[in-house]
Amino acid sequence: MAYKLLFISLGCAKNLVDSEKMLEVLANYGFEFTDTPEEADAAVVNTCTFIDEAKSESIDNILDIAEYKKPEKGGKLKALIVAGCLVERYRENLYDEIPEIDAVLGVSNIQDIASVALWVLKGNRKLLMADIPMVRMRKPKALLTADNYMGNDSKDEKTSRISLTPPYWSYLKISDGCNNPCSFCVIPKLRGNFKSVPMDMLIARARRLADEDVREFNIIAQDTSNYGRDLYGTPKLAELLKKLSEIDKIKWLRVLYTYPLHVSDELIDVIASNPKVCNYIDVPLQHVTDNMLSKMRRGMTLVKTEQFVEKLREKAPDMCIRTSFIIGHPGETEKDVEALIEFIAKYKLDKVGFFRYSREEGTIAAEMPDQVPEKEKIKRLKLVSREYDKVLKEINNSLIGRELDFLIEDYDDKKKMFVARSYREAPEVDGYVYLKGFDVQIEAPGNFVRAKITKTKNYDLIAEAI
Repeated sequence: MAYKLLFISLGCAKNLVDSEKMLEVLANYGFEFTDTPEEADAAVVNTCTFIDEAKSESIDNILDIAEYKKPEKGGKLKALIVAGCLVERYRENLYDEIPEIDAVLGVSNIQDIASVALWVLKGNRKLLMADIPMVRMRKPKALLTADNYMGNDSKDEKTSRISLTPPYWSYLKISDGCNNPCSFCVIPKLRGNFKSVPMDMLIARARRLADEDVREFNIIAQDTSNYGRDLYGTPKLAELLKKLSEIDKIKWLRVLYTYPLHVSDELIDVIASNPKVCNYIDVPLQHVTDNMLSKMRRGMTLVKTEQFVEKLREKAPDMCIRTSFIIGHPGETEKDVEALIEFIAKYKLDKVGFFRYSREEGTIAAEMPDQVPEKEKIKRLKLVSREYDKVLKEINNSLIGRELDFLIEDYDDKKKMFVARSYREAPEVDGYVYLKGFDVQIEAPGNFVRAKITKTKNYDLIAEAI
């Protein structure tokens, strides 16, 4: 009888891909999965610790699952395994701080998840990273290699696909780690140096998923625009996109998590001209003033940032630009916030996320002087968000009358409309457009339809069948 395992995936899309690969390994070892904690023999929590809120969420989930080790909870949990970024950040202390944990697994060892789970289920506890080679057991039906653990298949090996996204779209993780020196970010310490996945592996995985009816691929990494530099001596994202677009069954390719310094003219041209590459770019700018960009160690200036956005607009007038800004980084002044508001109003960026600065131990910014008080951060965050709301309404109104292709995601029974995304909406971060006039008996999630945007309601867009 197979062991039953509960799996919890937290954090970003990159973490989700790691979770998918762990689930594939576990399935190939014969584990069965359950969503019911009382049924689980083992549990895995793949954690995030990018900011304080993520760390708290990870710890809360670990403690919640640990309760099912207690007889009074009615559970039969024998193995609690913690994986991911929390392990990389607090490896030395996790067993002492949370004694309910039986084993930990870092991001570079996720291919060993099944061996570790079986080791714990046999009564062992408190695994050290150095001991992992000793606990590797029998081979699964299709063993993942160290080369393809980041979500990519070799040419010869296939594993059972387990997807945490809908069957018609997927993330394609093209690298891991980061070499950028941003003052506020702990990712390089958690994920290590930038490591690209060989292009042939990525093409093979995309081809296989396309054969399984995946129509949209969202390209992700810590820095997608730097893809290939470590392997080929120069960034190769533009070339990768061209090769992926040659796969017949792919409809949309979308580029997320770029870094402004690494976005080349060639990449912009491919996004603007290739019909399969969505006219969309996700490029976190983080701030705009020379003062803040210098303190953040972004390698940018206000002039460079303006020139960058203007180049995007010139080469691709319909490009949807998604970005994010950090509010309250050490050294930020009211003048910096005013300049940010002016920039947003001038350039009318399509999708913007604002994040309150989180003081993360181990980062350069954590030790900087002029830390901004929390109350001031919240006040500034509300101010810039309120100003951007005005811009967003203007952008939405400008879209009325446009005809676009939409990918149907779901049906809203209350509104009696489909919810869908165009090239302008990345999954899980950008929301949806509501579609009217389509037959629920004919259309279904995963279908592409043509519709015209006819009106806005609050911050929602509504489109009608043509």
